[in-house]
Amino acid sequence: MQFLKSIPALLLDDYGVNFGSPWEMSKIDEIMTSRFRDEKITVMTTNLKLTEIPERIVSRFGDSVLSKTVLNEGIDQRPLKKEIKA
Repeated sequence: MQFLKSIPALLLDDYGVNFGSPWEMSKIDEIMTSRFRDEKITVMTTNLKLTEIPERIVSRFGDSVLSKTVLNEGIDQRPLKKEIKA
């Protein structure tokens, strides 16, 4: 946990895909709170809507000075890759 809290930059890819237990959520919250407090770079990708992510996590990305939220409205390329290979 200390490593995840202290490294200069952290990428959380596919947030919400394979977890969701109360223990896991508390650990993500702990990491995010620590990194936000210490102003560490944190990037999170997800297919979830902002309304599906716990408010405490969303709020860490809502600070207009320290954070930026980007909505990628592009089409999902994965199905296209399968069609091209066929």
